[in-house]
Amino acid sequence: MEEKMCLRCILTTKVPGVTLDRNGICNICHKFDNNKDIYDNYFKTENELEKLLEKCSDAQLKYDVLLMYSGGKDSTYVLFRLMDMGIRVLALTFDNGYIPQACFNNIKEVCENVGVDNIVVSVPKAKMDKVFVKNLREDGSVCSGCFRGLTARGVEVAVRERIPIIITGLSRGQIYDTKLHTLISNGITDPGEIDDYLLQFREVYHSVNDEVSQLIDDRALEDIEAFRKIQYVDFYRYSSATKKDIVNLLEERAPFWKKPDNVGGCSSNCMINDVGIHVHLKKKGFHNYAIPTSWEIRFGHVSREEALREISPLSKVDVQRVERIIQAINL
Repeated sequence: MEEKMCLRCILTTKVPGVTLDRNGICNICHKFDNNKDIYDNYFKTENELEKLLEKCSDAQLKYDVLLMYSGGKDSTYVLFRLMDMGIRVLALTFDNGYIPQACFNNIKEVCENVGVDNIVVSVPKAKMDKVFVKNLREDGSVCSGCFRGLTARGVEVAVRERIPIIITGLSRGQIYDTKLHTLISNGITDPGEIDDYLLQFREVYHSVNDEVSQLIDDRALEDIEAFRKIQYVDFYRYSSATKKDIVNLLEERAPFWKKPDNVGGCSSNCMINDVGIHVHLKKKGFHNYAIPTSWEIRFGHVSREEALREISPLSKVDVQRVERIIQAINL
């Protein structure tokens, strides 16, 4: 069958389960329209986030929050907004072995500019490469193992520093794709109930003693009581900032910030990200950012035109760089 793309988002008929109506609109966009009240009820405002953070602030502690800070556009925007709220932040960066020096330069200058402490954590590169190989072979992606390593190290730091809240910079599309989709599809729509399930999933996530857990040395549950006291907050659940808002703020507040030359079109901080895109396209026939980005369009974070420019076809991936990394990790 000829591949066709939804005229409203960017999903194509190569994505499993996607169909188009006679007007060229996909069934997922129709599902969004039918469930819009559910999504509106889950996502909140920055004022509500400020109240939550103020309520949890403890003057006896050094930090209010641990921010998962990649140094990319989205998390840099989060850092600036938290500082505007007067929040005491420890910025945690996960070095997966493929973070370019230019990104570390961005991180250093941003953190020094706003007066925020930054800590870099990692997994030994040989072990992280094995995680990437496993993910690429099983999922055609590099992100899941990287996120497992980030969250494991993040919990360790939060427990050690007695930080009550961990904040992520996941976009609304990523929040929906990785957290909400399965729950809402199974009829769980109350925000409080969703949060309860996510807490349970998080504990199960770190309790699985599989190969990835052993490679990254996941000790997140070593102090189970401390783990259960930590709150997990997705900043973009509370912020409806658009991509244009993010770019404008960075241009105004961090004109020195530059996207590294050796990362792909869908990342502003990671060199191995294009390997996941390349492998996913070859294995499954569609871009691994297509689904979350389609939700970004529906939630109003990006326009369809912006998304089409970002979701590059295979020909725009630096295949030579990708192949060098594939050889280096023995995929």
